Amino acid sequence: MSIDFALYKFDHGDRDEAKALIRESETIAERLADRRLLAGVRRLQGVEAGLEQRPGDALPLFEASLALYRELGDAWFCGILQWAVGVASTLLGDFARARSNFQECIQASWALGNRWAVAYPLEAFAALAVAQGQYPRGARLLGAAEAIRSEFGISTESGADHPALRQIFARAAAQFTGPDLIAARKEGRGLSAAQAVAFALSPPT
Repeated sequence: MSIDFALYKFDHGDRDEAKALIRESETIAERLADRRLLAGVRRLQGVEAGLEQRPGDALPLFEASLALYRELGDAWFCGILQWAVGVASTLLGDFARARSNFQECIQASWALGNRWAVAYPLEAFAALAVAQGQYPRGARLLGAAEAIRSEFGISTESGADHPALRQIFARAAAQFTGPDLIAARKEGRGLSAAQAVAFALSPPT
């Protein structure tokens, strides 16, 4: 399907062809009134906006995609879009919206038994904490996410998994360092997945 191929093209840096495939898919979705395909189109349009560092444009596209996937009852894609809405909201400084979406995302992943997938909202919660200046909390959550990614063989060499998250961490690079934060990150790596989820869902202090 062209929408899946568009994501492949984005991942491999061929944005022009990806955009063409998205336009083609949008035309087909509208002609066929295919809500699932349209949900995918809005998701990829949000990805496009995010890659171009336009979180204000990405957010409503991700929210439109999430609404369609909710109507379709697709819990897996809802989790992906809740993560995306949360990341865009964090970049825009809407921390309450970000936290709400990350909470739904991590709770759904945990309820579905996807322990490996929990690493991604944990990492997003870490970015949210850092964006709010809660550096020890962010370090602990990041360590917990790294431990789960390592357990399941998901690379941690590039730091945060997603460019938008790396951008958030980079903004606070001068503050997000030091012995106390190294210790907090190490402490996070020692948490069980259940402990990490509980900590992420706990109110920031």
